[in-house]
Amino acid sequence: MQSTRFLGKNKISKMFTSATKNEKISDHIIRQIRNAILCGDFKAGDRLGSEKELMEDFGVSKASVREALRVLEVMGLIEIRKGISGGIFVAEVDMQTTLNSITNFLHFKTVSIKDITMVRYLLEPSLGLFLASIVTKKDIKQLEKMIARPTIDPKDEVSREISFHRYLARLSQNPLLILIMVLPTQNKITSGSKLARY
Repeated sequence: MQSTRFLGKNKISKMFTSATKNEKISDHIIRQIRNAILCGDFKAGDRLGSEKELMEDFGVSKASVREALRVLEVMGLIEIRKGISGGIFVAEVDMQTTLNSITNFLHFKTVSIKDITMVRYLLEPSLGLFLASIVTKKDIKQLEKMIARPTIDPKDEVSREISFHRYLARLSQNPLLILIMVLPTQNKITSGSKLARY
């Protein structure tokens, strides 16, 4: 469970500046808070304050703050909690949020089955060599069980194959590799309207 760190209001106020006339206010708020999080000024669990406090820090209206917070929440960078101890807190972006963002981007690209297969062909041989030195008997039994599972429906065969590749990636315990290997198996990509067979 993440620990909550309450930062002094003066410290937070000094991090942010008011928007210029040439910049959309909500975009300015989003950029400043996002940059502060990515630079390490804020950690997961830190409380950024309340809507009112952020309005004062940026010198903007409630509508501008709320618009910015909605976008930051969709990005997975913040969590808005209600109640007496509520407020705006820095969140840890999880794998699914990241996959959703990349999937949205790829939806407008032509991703082919050939592209997905190429990713596997390029990465999995090296992944296999790496896993050979760390895989356990339990892992091998699980992989054998997945391969041996009978399938009748072609959809079940696809599901088994996807599960197999995902399991291999997760065995590496490398977040970046897991992301790359799991991404091509996302349903929104492989069933998207712009998916090209070859």
